[in-house]
Amino acid sequence: MKNLDQYDFALHGIVSQFLAYESELLDNRQLKEWLATCVDESIRYVIPLRLTMMKEDGDGISKTTHLQYDDWNALAMRIKRFDSRAAWSENPETRVRHFVSNVRVGEKVNVNEAADSFEITVKSNLLIYRSRGPSPEHDLLSAERTDVLRQVNGDMKLLSREVRLDSSVIGTHNFSFIF
Repeated sequence: MKNLDQYDFALHGIVSQFLAYESELLDNRQLKEWLATCVDESIRYVIPLRLTMMKEDGDGISKTTHLQYDDWNALAMRIKRFDSRAAWSENPETRVRHFVSNVRVGEKVNVNEAADSFEITVKSNLLIYRSRGPSPEHDLLSAERTDVLRQVNGDMKLLSREVRLDSSVIGTHNFSFIF
C-alpha cells in the first residue's frame, strides 16, 4: 500500500459513495436509473467463467468463456427484459442486497484537469444476498470486482466491470440481477 501521507482519502470517499449509490439503485431494482446515471455508454461488463484447476495451470479464470459479456446495448436489453412479462423468473421479483467492501482505489490515469476528467481502477469485494418469494431459501454469491470508473465534469460513470465469482459452480437458477 502507498504511504498514507500520499493516499487520496477524498477520492476514496467519492468512489465509495458512488459504489454505495450504485448498490442502492440495484438493490431497489431501479435498473433504468442505474444504467442512465452510473454507466458509461462504452461499458464493457464481463463475468468470466471460474475454473477449478491446479495452480500451476493458471489463475482459474477463463480467458475465452464468460457467463456474461455485455456492452451498453446488451445491458439495456437485459434490463428491459427484467421489466417485461416474459421475465417469468422475476414474478415475484428477486430481492437482492449488495454488500460492497474492501474498496481499493488505484491511481488516476488519463487525467485532463481542464475537463475535470480522469479514469481510475477500483477493486472491491462483493457479497450478494438473493431471495425470492416466501421461501426461506436464499443465494449467497461472493466475488471480486475490478471496475474502471471515469469522471467527467464531476460525474462518475462505470466504464468497465469484471466480476470474478469465487465459486466455479453457481447454485442460483439465473442471473436476473446485476452484479
